[in-house]
Amino acid sequence: VTKFGKFLATEKRNSTGLVTPFERPIKSNFLDRDSLHLLTHTTRCIKESMRLFPPVPTIHRQLSKEMKVRDYVLPKGQWIFINIFGAHLNPEFYEDPEEFDPERPRSSHPYAYVPFSAGPRNCIGKQFALNEQRMAVAKIISRYEVEVVKE
Repeated sequence: VTKFGKFLATEKRNSTGLVTPFERPIKSNFLDRDSLHLLTHTTRCIKESMRLFPPVPTIHRQLSKEMKVRDYVLPKGQWIFINIFGAHLNPEFYEDPEEFDPERPRSSHPYAYVPFSAGPRNCIGKQFALNEQRMAVAKIISRYEVEVVKE
């Protein structure tokens, strides 16, 4: 949410569309699980900020079987480190990868966006974390105007 706040403050164009579609549930100080689906633009903005600043930038796994990567053969039992941060900034998957663009189309590669890891060992709390971020951002945006403070 902190990194998202930076984008929100510097990218005013993104903050304008965040609250209007769901002002009523937020203004009434009631935002429940069923209202979260209304936060589509907020969700895109949060996911884009997690693409640029993933909560866990690298993960490690132990290979359960031999694996070939280009000209290298990695043996079974080898520990590998997966650079999520690097994958999220890979120009093969994203045009202008360092730019914050919540309207960016999703990559066609299934592992191009994995802020909570992927596969059978992904984060079991990812949906909870995303819902919590949506609720926090919606509450902040409905009550405050966020801006960058010049030093």
